[in-house]
Amino acid sequence: LCDRAKLALSGSLNPGRAVRCRMWQTAPDGGMHPGAGAGPAVGYGGPPMGAPQNGSPNLTEIGRAYSEALKLLTNQAEKPVYNMLSMLAGEQKSSVEGASVIADVLFRKLVHEKAGLPFLWLVDSIIKNERGLFPKLFESRIAQMFLTLYKADSHRRPKILHVRRSWDRIFTPETLQTIDAEVAKINAHQTKVESRALRKAAAAANDPRHALAAAEAELTSNRLDPRRRKELVDTVNELKRQQQGHRHQPMPGHGPGPGVVSS
Repeated sequence: LCDRAKLALSGSLNPGRAVRCRMWQTAPDGGMHPGAGAGPAVGYGGPPMGAPQNGSPNLTEIGRAYSEALKLLTNQAEKPVYNMLSMLAGEQKSSVEGASVIADVLFRKLVHEKAGLPFLWLVDSIIKNERGLFPKLFESRIAQMFLTLYKADSHRRPKILHVRRSWDRIFTPETLQTIDAEVAKINAHQTKVESRALRKAAAAANDPRHALAAAEAELTSNRLDPRRRKELVDTVNELKRQQQGHRHQPMPGHGPGPGVVSS
């Protein structure tokens, strides 16, 4: 990133200003070639990231440069990082080819590389703050991107859903209904899984065999004081007597009972 971008990322500049980082530099022949990451900063009128070479955009360089910039996006990234990455993407918001490259990079990050919530936040920032062609380009991809993250990150689902609730005026009702229907299925499945786990845990807690195994395991510790060891020995012996009594208990209809005379 150029010097102005670094200043914005560090908070020395107002990240909301119209700062654009030229990641290209002018060669002696007048053409645009990739810079060494320290090209001069320009305003909105300056050449964008991935500026044309011989009249056609260098799409490969756009993708490479943006992928490199995304290394700044970590779980600890603060707002200036999101603002700068959004503005870099915004350089291509009016170009079908350039914007598609940016959308492809972010799609791969979320769907194929299983990148985390910060990348969904970045997409959200781009479609809301830069707009241009991005809402339309993400329309056909956002459901898969969102649901891949929602399935993978069960601990942060409330934060993921918070992003979804802000999209009512951005994406079509059909796209949002697809997301909501799949979210409902995922939640229902998770509820069933958790219920089975709770029932299994409750059954294990009430099973004398479980208590016996736990007591015997604790007895193997070398740090038990004599009083606790005696308690465990008594517990193990009592549980073993209960198991033996259960095994020898007559089944209904067998052995002596009311109205049955033993010979």
